[in-house]
Amino acid sequence: KPLVELDLDEISFQRLLVGRKDVIKLTVTNALFLPVKWKVNGLEELPSEILLSHSEGLLEPAEEAVVSIEFTAKSKASYEQTLTLVVSDVNEHLGEKQEVQLPVTAEAYMIEVDTVFPDEDNRGFNFGVVKVVDDAVQSLKISNGGKYPVAYKFAMKSALAREIFTITPLEGTIVPEQKEVTEVSVHFNERKTLQRELELSGNTDIVLTISEPLTGNKEEVITVRTDLRAVFSKYSIKPRSINFGPLVYNSTSNPRSVVVSNLGEFPFTVGLSQLGDNDSERGTDANPKTLKIGNFCLTPNELTIDPGHSEEIIVEFSAGLQARSYEELIGINITDRDPAAFPGGIPYEIAGESCIPGINTEDLESIFEEHAVVTSLDPFSSQNSVFAVRERVFDFGAVIAHMGDALEAESAEKGISDLAQNVGVSANLKISNPHKVPCNVSFSIKPRNA
Repeated sequence: KPLVELDLDEISFQRLLVGRKDVIKLTVTNALFLPVKWKVNGLEELPSEILLSHSEGLLEPAEEAVVSIEFTAKSKASYEQTLTLVVSDVNEHLGEKQEVQLPVTAEAYMIEVDTVFPDEDNRGFNFGVVKVVDDAVQSLKISNGGKYPVAYKFAMKSALAREIFTITPLEGTIVPEQKEVTEVSVHFNERKTLQRELELSGNTDIVLTISEPLTGNKEEVITVRTDLRAVFSKYSIKPRSINFGPLVYNSTSNPRSVVVSNLGEFPFTVGLSQLGDNDSERGTDANPKTLKIGNFCLTPNELTIDPGHSEEIIVEFSAGLQARSYEELIGINITDRDPAAFPGGIPYEIAGESCIPGINTEDLESIFEEHAVVTSLDPFSSQNSVFAVRERVFDFGAVIAHMGDALEAESAEKGISDLAQNVGVSANLKISNPHKVPCNVSFSIKPRNA
């Protein structure tokens, strides 16, 4: 019959991370009705990492002794030792001893995870400058150089991070000494839901946790830094509108230009379209790059502009055959700009006016403002310098006939100056252009009955 009873057959520590401690308690119970003494031999073979609270003692009948065996993981190592528990009665009257072999096993290990970030200096992701409408992806490489599997898990602390980043896979286990590294992708704006400009500088909303699958304990928490700037296309359009003003009918204006400048950081494409319900013709056989809208032609109808550069769109106006104003609203579409501003296209107004040249022939009071305007000529009275509306005749009235140069010279010598001066009459008529374009006028005098 054994002198003592043990609650454990061996002292086996669970693998332990370096820097941790573990304690196993061994209970020794006296199974005799006599006092016994016990002692643990082989302690000199134990490493310094394994300590016993006490190694010998006396036990009264049915008494128990609890021995605490402590293992401190100081460095990576594995231990396998055997202790011997020697038991005898106090006075050794029984003449025999009980020897119990106690195997002791322990292991200290380390989690050896290596992470390689795209931005290794900051241990994170630097997406640089990206378009709001685009997505971008970068990868993190994780390898396990240790002896046992490790678990990893990403967490995103803010709603913003969860909105704009997709991490695949979000969590997993890395087997030990894996030759191929585990690659985790961090995808910015994968779902294309971002609708605003955004800047992250040293953002720490993404956290990577490394844990021990055996215990579930978090052994390392890595704060992942993210940097990015998401931007829309920036532009300027000058002038704000074009008005060709009045133009002679059935003629074509001198070309005017719209200057579009790229003030942003990415190239963009400019496209022209019609705003409203009017028909537009994109391209013609003569010039496939021309957009014809109403009486206006714009060339080119599409172009690409690099950052810091400007390009011209040439606009021409063809005046129609009727005297009227022409207005069109053009839609300027710039790729990758803020869709909240003019989603149907940036409105751009162009206008012009077709005019028929001419002079005033209706406002008689204005034309003959220095003279009288009468309804008709009175054959029984003489009126000087009048215009008769019915006859459409300007009447100078009675004028002294021309007497010849010799007679006029003689009258002048005799002091009859009035005779010399009144041999002819002049009248001033006001000829005006009430229209918006210049006109050329030719005057001629014809006999009334010619």
